[in-house]
Amino acid sequence: MVHFQMATPLGIPVHDDDFDQAYNELERTGRLASLNHSTIQDIIGTLLRDAALHQAIGRWVAGHPDPADFVPGDVAAIRSIITDPLIRAARAVSLHRGDTLQPISPLGQGLGQTRAGVELILTLHPARMLDQPVLASLLVEVGSAVPYFIPTVAAAAVLASRPPHPDLQQDLRLPFDKVLVLFGADLAFDQASFSWPAAFPFDQLPTFGTLEDMVRRGGYLTGMVLLADTDGRLRDDLIWILAANPNPHQPWPANLDRIRGVMRGWRSAATLAPLVHNVAAAIAWGTWQPPPPAPDLPADPRSRPFRKALKRNSVRMRERQGAVLGVHVLDLGRTVAQAHCNRPDSPHDQPSRASPIPHLRSGHFRRVRVGPRDRFHYEPRWIPPVWVQGDAAKAAQRLVVRRLPAPAAWARARRGVEPASPGSPTIRDPQEPSPLRQDRQDHPFPHGPEDPPFGVELP
Repeated sequence: MVHFQMATPLGIPVHDDDFDQAYNELERTGRLASLNHSTIQDIIGTLLRDAALHQAIGRWVAGHPDPADFVPGDVAAIRSIITDPLIRAARAVSLHRGDTLQPISPLGQGLGQTRAGVELILTLHPARMLDQPVLASLLVEVGSAVPYFIPTVAAAAVLASRPPHPDLQQDLRLPFDKVLVLFGADLAFDQASFSWPAAFPFDQLPTFGTLEDMVRRGGYLTGMVLLADTDGRLRDDLIWILAANPNPHQPWPANLDRIRGVMRGWRSAATLAPLVHNVAAAIAWGTWQPPPPAPDLPADPRSRPFRKALKRNSVRMRERQGAVLGVHVLDLGRTVAQAHCNRPDSPHDQPSRASPIPHLRSGHFRRVRVGPRDRFHYEPRWIPPVWVQGDAAKAAQRLVVRRLPAPAAWARARRGVEPASPGSPTIRDPQEPSPLRQDRQDHPFPHGPEDPPFGVELP
């Protein structure tokens, strides 16, 4: 666990001492020592496959709007895009040292969405990457993580749940040492909930990569990479998958595409830590559909047979389902059924009074009794949100989630919420109404802290 001088929404190091602590923690946990030539070579092969899938599928095209709703197969395209800045940073360091690198096409600079993305990956040298251990570890952890996909409504339900109790967190174990979680859509940071400290060095934002674009023009959380130790316990650090609104000052087509990237953060210094705990608990205790059987594809992603195979409808359909990458998908229906089958049926166990007001009962994590009465045991489960009173089907149709819910905001009293520090820039979607307007109806976060956590309209 690190002890940074400043807590931020993403828990990133800000001061020199913070960066030293972050580096020492990575070194102490052995992530830097585990890097070797073979590991880097494997990641280069994975990134080549991602870039080839990115090109062949055609859902992510430079100059066209990004898909509003993602599918499990989009993991390849998004991973290709978010690793592109890392590869370019590694190339820039090599050029600064005087290395001779082959030229790349000027097309797709900063996008990773054209053939230049493949050309760029081929410029990586494992030996040179080992000279940049922090950058190499970030690339390896993103590229080798096992992909999981949470559809949009399910993602909002998970993120808005009450975080598991610290005692319950002790039982949390991830199934893999690296898990990449992709949400079903970009979830916008709400400026009313996620402000940056006034003491943050905003004049140094250009050194923080994607964060500068997020603060200036509004940003989104697309997913995260969760990391675990050898026992499956959640590590303190994680990797955020972020997006920012397009930069209109960039040349076409970069001025039309959202800017995507990754950033390492630390839960102990992050105000978004409850969201991380919820996602980790859903990974550990949710019900997941295993990936469908992978189609038979040629080994070389740059070959013509590989591109030709991806044109077959049967392969494209399975690719959208995440079969090529082995993507696990959260099965919300089975999770709800599993939660309901463990609820007490006895009238004596039911609450004595039901609320007459339609509302959304927040999701939460708890231990439930499983098994016959004489041989039962307790297992952690996620209890999804439930509509109390009213028509659940109509309510679900009106539930449109495109904003990141505030962690545990529903549980705080209105008078206990501290306002954002004056003069502190915040992450904001520019399409939202101005935060300077005082009319509550025009406020970008119209629901109070005690209201439902992701601002749904009740029937």
